[in-house]
Amino acid sequence: MLSLKDVKTRKDFAVFLGIELKLLTYILYHIKVENLYTTFEIPKKNGGTRIINAPDKKILKKIQNRLMNKLYNYQNKIKKDENIKIVPLTLEIGDYQVIDDEKFDQKDFIKRMAESKMGPKSACPSPDAFKEALECDTDMAFIVTLSEHLSGSYQSAEIGKKLYEEEYEKKDILVLSSRSASAGQYRLMLELDKLCKEGLSFEEISKRMIKLRDEMKTYFVLESLDTLRKNGRLSAVSAFIASALNIKPVMGAVDGVIVKKDQQRGMQKALVKMVELAISEAGENTSEKIVCITHINNEERGESVAKLFRDSNKFKDVKVVNGAGVATLYAGDGGIVLAIG
Repeated sequence: MLSLKDVKTRKDFAVFLGIELKLLTYILYHIKVENLYTTFEIPKKNGGTRIINAPDKKILKKIQNRLMNKLYNYQNKIKKDENIKIVPLTLEIGDYQVIDDEKFDQKDFIKRMAESKMGPKSACPSPDAFKEALECDTDMAFIVTLSEHLSGSYQSAEIGKKLYEEEYEKKDILVLSSRSASAGQYRLMLELDKLCKEGLSFEEISKRMIKLRDEMKTYFVLESLDTLRKNGRLSAVSAFIASALNIKPVMGAVDGVIVKKDQQRGMQKALVKMVELAISEAGENTSEKIVCITHINNEERGESVAKLFRDSNKFKDVKVVNGAGVATLYAGDGGIVLAIG
């Protein structure tokens, strides 16, 4: 059975999905994917309408579900890779605590966030946790953390590295702040996995990873500003006005610091503007770049954003995944985060 990394052609993709090549070709070149969506509007709780692009249930939805399951399994395989270790953060809502690992229940956490008057918080892993992760039989190690402007994970990892070097023989270790989160970390880990499997030297891998990190662009749009309000990062008045007027800020990251890029009335307009900004700021050689999209509990929205990028025919690949715990905490239910690099 073909794995995701072995898919190079349309025939490979058909085999990977377990469908006939004739059917895939017919959908792509005769029916065409854009004709397999039904567009309609539904009312929103706070007024206005939401535009829905629903895939055809008989054909496209089944294929999308197969692809989602394949990607989910591949993501779990990466998590279980002996050469990849996840050092999880602890998430807190009042007195409730949960570890952001493979057992994280996203829907339950979203429900708890909505019901709590207190804002959710995260606690970074201890230096000892990073030290323990480094205690493995390898000649080199790479740690990719959340942006140091969002979490103390980077500083903790640096201390963990020093603790390891004080106790054990020296190995080549790079601690790299992603200057991003979720989608940005995912993009960096995809690249790191590829470079390591190519058998490159520590110096070359480090050089390429730092270059990708420095050139990578991150953007996001949140469905709700409630978490920012609860955490005191946005005043109650500003949050109320934004909610009442259905204003959705389009945000980005510059050197790991969150900045406002634009704002639009309504989620759909904000997502379209985010994609337009991302494409316009993607720089040169976009055909060699990958777009990674993280959605929070809204696969349909994630796929609709992915479609805008795919329709542009500018990028090497577009990947969509559901966010884990930290992404859920920061982006909230329905949020979309993307990274290009």
